[in-house]
Formats: sequence, C-alpha cells, structure tokens
Amino acid sequence: MSLGAPRQAPPGDPWRHSCGRWRPPAWDTWYETLERAFDEPPTSPQTRELWQDLTEPGRSIGAWDGDECLGAAGAFSLGLSVPAAPWSTPPG
Repeated sequence: MSLGAPRQAPPGDPWRHSCGRWRPPAWDTWYETLERAFDEPPTSPQTRELWQDLTEPGRSIGAWDGDECLGAAGAFSLGLSVPAAPWSTPPG
C-alpha cells in the first residue's frame, strides 16, 4: 500500500527535508518520533499494536531526512461516550 511519494524541497533550499505521509514500513520510526515529542516512555508491544491499529495513514504526516523522522503529527479518531444528565431529555 503506497500513500504517495513525499514532497521534496527544491535543490538549494536550506530546508531540504521531505514532508509527507509515512508509508507502512516506517510506522515504528514515525511512532517513536511522536512518542519523543510528547516525552512518553517507550510503550509495551501490546500498546504499540493498539496504536498502530488506530493510526490513520491519511491523517498522519512526518518530516523526513532520508530514513530519519525529524517530526511527526497525527490526528486520531476516537469515540466519546457522554452519560445523559438527569435533567436532559432523551432524543426522540
């Protein structure tokens, strides 16, 4: 599964790093960079597997210098349950 080639900076540009979506083999590198950004300790294999399943490639990007991930960002779709307040009226 390919998500497209990263965009390359023009030759001579002082900011020569590529920026683009990560590709599946690079998930571990991308995720480790994301953990470091939030000063998180390394996660267990079970937790990594969960986050890998929750990661949406189309909503995740990285700044790359070759194989090194310099920065990572992602948006995660997570469900939310809010209990009904006693004074609320149920829908319908």
